[in-house]
Amino acid sequence: MILFFNKKSDKRWDFLHLSLKNSFNNIKNDMGFIKSHINSKNSQFESKLTEMERRIYRIESMIHMLGQTQQSQTKIIETTKDEEIKFKDDVSDFTNLQKSILVTLFILTKEADTLWLGMKELAQEIYPNKEYSSIRSMISTYTDYLHDSGFIKKRRKGRDTYLSLTEKGLIFMDREKILETRN
Repeated sequence: MILFFNKKSDKRWDFLHLSLKNSFNNIKNDMGFIKSHINSKNSQFESKLTEMERRIYRIESMIHMLGQTQQSQTKIIETTKDEEIKFKDDVSDFTNLQKSILVTLFILTKEADTLWLGMKELAQEIYPNKEYSSIRSMISTYTDYLHDSGFIKKRRKGRDTYLSLTEKGLIFMDREKILETRN
């Protein structure tokens, strides 16, 4: 009878051992799942944190740029009066032909609905009875002066030179129109 009782208790111990082994394996698997879940949440948190840091940096740079533009705007307001005086001095040095070149360039670009006009077309409009080859150097000298003064832009394509008014030139045209309406 004692032997029979021992075999039963050995089976119970084996069953208990197997049951404990399965339970610990289940706990181990659950802990592994929790660890992977925590790691994935941690990586999501880190990516969100990185995104927030990047956005904060962009906002800081925008604020910095806005501060600089406000400072530059106050400087622009202060220097506008000085530039107005300088602009009047620039225009007072112009000859009638230089003013005529600016006005003609403005009118022809408006009529053609383009920003650029060939210097040859401009010369033919100002001097219709003369050959372009005989007045090319004179027109080029005048347009060089206007270019250096910042009233026109010059661009070469092959043998042709094209002209366009700058913002300063357009401002001049607006002021000339005001003067024309007063007279």
